[in-house]
Amino acid sequence: MLTSMPLTVTYNRIATFNKLNENKLGSTLINLASGSKVRRPEDNIPDYFRAKRMDSQAQSDNRIGRDISEGLALLKVASNAGETVLRGVYRMSEITDLYYKNNTDDDTKVALKAEFESLKNQITSAIDNSTYDGMKLINDSSAAPLKTISLDNQNVHKISISFSAEQITDVSALSLGVDEVQEKAAVDEQLKSAGSYVASVNALSHGLNAQYNLVSRNATVSSNTKNSLIKTDTGNEMLTAVNRSIQHQSSLALMAQANLVNSTIVRLFG
Repeated sequence: MLTSMPLTVTYNRIATFNKLNENKLGSTLINLASGSKVRRPEDNIPDYFRAKRMDSQAQSDNRIGRDISEGLALLKVASNAGETVLRGVYRMSEITDLYYKNNTDDDTKVALKAEFESLKNQITSAIDNSTYDGMKLINDSSAAPLKTISLDNQNVHKISISFSAEQITDVSALSLGVDEVQEKAAVDEQLKSAGSYVASVNALSHGLNAQYNLVSRNATVSSNTKNSLIKTDTGNEMLTAVNRSIQHQSSLALMAQANLVNSTIVRLFG
């Protein structure tokens, strides 16, 4: 006796195969459209959670990088102000030496003294106006740092931007034409302070630049690692989509043929 059971089983298997291909093709097309092959834990549990960690690390490094950038901007202003003060005090030192030379006439001394006083005003103005975000930069900040930058998420490693009283220039008490020894010593002391301030700014800038390069590299590596885990490889995904589309079309053709055979048998033996 002829039965349709084997044909029914075959058709169901083809239908299951077709549904499987359809789902795979749909997933591949979503991957292409979204640009991501791992969007949920069930897509790939290890890669999903590793990508999450890499993303968190990249965000942390980027935050630290932004904080360092702000510190570098502060130091840039401090450097410009410090260089202005250093050049001014250095010129005052030159003027003091010229003033007390034996061959310096009275008229020249008057001109030198006028320039000396003018430089005092310029330096004082530069110090008073050396501010960043409301903070005075050429100022004793040893007790309260201008800025503290955390270099890790746990706030274990930090860099503080601060300057001691010995690094702060004060030209208000400098004079010329009264006591050569004292005046030269006083100018030299302020020149030392100005040089120490500039050296400290440069050292901090160098350290922060190195740290910025490090966290930038780390952020890039973390971001690239995350992308390699979850981002779609368009070329491979397109090839997969074509293969799955062919399989899907083939299974549809098999189903159509199975339906046709089933219909023919029914007409012959119905």
